[in-house]
Formats: sequence, structure tokens, C-alpha cells
Amino acid sequence: MEQDVVKRESEIPICGVCVQAIKHPICERCHVKEVAAWLRDREIPKEQQAMLFYLVDKKLVENDVSVGYCISCWNELPHMCSYCFFYGVARIMKKLGFSDEDMESFLETFNYRHYEDDYVL
Repeated sequence: MEQDVVKRESEIPICGVCVQAIKHPICERCHVKEVAAWLRDREIPKEQQAMLFYLVDKKLVENDVSVGYCISCWNELPHMCSYCFFYGVARIMKKLGFSDEDMESFLETFNYRHYEDDYVL
């Protein structure tokens, strides 16, 4: 049992979307907190925030909690890389009709580049 825990903690997590190694292992729940802070700073209406969080939770956040690897909270393994997570959030925001100014700010703030590529929504 103890050997299994050590083995899991030493494995490099793989993104469930792009199948690349997750180089900055931060779980989706910690990324949601970052998005929440950005939304507050941008003064996005509460109704729009609620719809975004609902869809992000439904489409991007895994509910099966795995123990230990997030470098921020150390509570669960990330299931996707930062790039894929924020790309997913940006696509949801676009579908919800966030303003061009808000989209530009979001992409500037959370543009975790996948190699040298920019997000293409």
C-alpha cells in the first residue's frame, strides 16, 4: 500500500485532453479560484459568473478526487494541463457572450502557451 502511494506521487501526470505531460501540476479547482479572482477584478455580473462556473464545473472539473500532486493545494491530481483548462474556459466564455474586451483580458492573463501556439477560439 505504502509503495503504491510513493509510486503515484512520483509519476508525471498526463493531460486527459492533449495527452502531454502536465508540467505545472495545478488542479482544476485551484484554477477555478484563479478565474474567480479574475472575474471579481473585471467586475463581471454575478449572473454571468454563476453560469460560467456552472458550465466549467460541468465540463472541465473532474469530481473524482485523487490524492496529492497539485503544487498549490496538494489535494488532488490535475486531470488536464493549464493550457487545456484555460482554453476550455475561454471557449465557454465565448459561447456565453463575454465582451471582446473581457475575452482579450482573459487570454492575456491566462495564456498558458502550448509550445509557441496562441489560443484560437
